[in-house]
Amino acid sequence: MLHRITQFIWALTSSFKKVDYKYVSRYLTDDEKHLFNNMKKSDMQHCIRVAKNIEYSLGNKEYNIKYDDQKINELIRLGLLHDIGKSECKLNCIEKSIMVILNKLTKSKIKKFTKFKIVRNYYNHADRGANLLSQLNNQYTDQFIEAIKNHHNKGTIKNEELLILKRADDIS
Repeated sequence: MLHRITQFIWALTSSFKKVDYKYVSRYLTDDEKHLFNNMKKSDMQHCIRVAKNIEYSLGNKEYNIKYDDQKINELIRLGLLHDIGKSECKLNCIEKSIMVILNKLTKSKIKKFTKFKIVRNYYNHADRGANLLSQLNNQYTDQFIEAIKNHHNKGTIKNEELLILKRADDIS
């Protein structure tokens, strides 16, 4: 719960901070930057925190697998792009907070009420993001798209990229 409060404060204060466009430009293509820039500023800030958490954890060798520079860059891109579906379905921080609370209170049963835009947007951003990236000319691995699509799903994780993304997203 404390982490959710921290996230709420980050969302409120993000409008006062500059987005680190230099960092984003280092890893994303022009098409990816276009999608990234269509997100709300708070979502951009969140994605940058996730990417930097991935970069930090890989730099500190928190994983048993050694990655080359190309793979590290791909994982950072994954962090930057994981919520790209939010560019099509923007929720403000109050709407997000309401959905987080309702999700918790209903044990995710509210997910059934997709006739409401707020519910659709909250739950479907991962699928939208995977679809948006699949439409770009970039060659994404199946694991990359799977990680985008499933970064909020619970269950057994067999995809290393998804595991790294989920850990970074959970603390961001």
